[in-house]
Amino acid sequence: MTLSIKTIRNIFISFLRGSEEAHACGRRQILYIYNEIKLRKMSVSFEEMIEMYQDFLSGLTHLRQDVLKGYYRDVTSSMKEEFENTIFMKKLNENLIAYNEEYIAKKNFELFETLDNIYMEIKPYNSMIEKCFRKDILEKKSWPILIEGNYDDLIPYAEHTPLNCFEKFSDIIRTRITTKYMDGSLIILNKLKELTIDCGLKFQEPDYKTQFDGYYAIHLNLIYNFEIPELKRSSIQKDCKIEFQINTSVQNLLVELTHEYYKISRKKLEEPNIKWQWMSDCNEFIPYYLGHLTHYLEGMMVNIREKITL
Repeated sequence: MTLSIKTIRNIFISFLRGSEEAHACGRRQILYIYNEIKLRKMSVSFEEMIEMYQDFLSGLTHLRQDVLKGYYRDVTSSMKEEFENTIFMKKLNENLIAYNEEYIAKKNFELFETLDNIYMEIKPYNSMIEKCFRKDILEKKSWPILIEGNYDDLIPYAEHTPLNCFEKFSDIIRTRITTKYMDGSLIILNKLKELTIDCGLKFQEPDYKTQFDGYYAIHLNLIYNFEIPELKRSSIQKDCKIEFQINTSVQNLLVELTHEYYKISRKKLEEPNIKWQWMSDCNEFIPYYLGHLTHYLEGMMVNIREKITL
């Protein structure tokens, strides 16, 4: 049995808006679609998978896609505005000049390329949906293979949705701080940790990213308590993570140049039989190794600079 995307969408519409008979039919079809996705039996693109998955989320939450998207937009905009107006962010932007002058006094070099204020960014809705899909469909091994049964049985297994992503993911609200040199990233990390404590906030242990694709950065998650409005219910206080990404100017440039390769690799539904490290003619080979090589060169530059200034 092969269903077109249009047919699948109609099934979900009948499930969301139809009669009891349509709901019963919708549940059976949703279970079928879910099994096809899980068993990789449908020959569809990643984009079509995401389209089906969004319908799946609509059926799971009993909310239309436009409602879910609007809810995400409103909540994230409120979170961004609230955190940007915290004492922490005000002090951080005020301290940037002092951090730079302190580095110049010690190293005789600038810490930052520019001294622009730091603002938070919101993870795009589509990117959040793709992350839910990866976490709950592609990466998860514990989903049941349902042939018959109640659709509601699936709810406990869907851990990531547009309704709870704010507390589940660390990068819904995020920002990036860029330094000129590798050692500057470590200095900014310590400054962020000190400021977090001074402002009465908490942070998780930093994640020193050294990824296979040549991405090098330090991620520090701050914990901040937000009042999250819930659909059809009053607001609730939730501890959410705010992600600070710290990297160098060169690494930041590489991220911008190679991000498209990274996005394409994450959309692969199955891992290739041969790793990219063994295929010099594949799209990933040069940009990924360029990231590793650049990190090594940046370390050498700091090492040489320190020896010259002794």
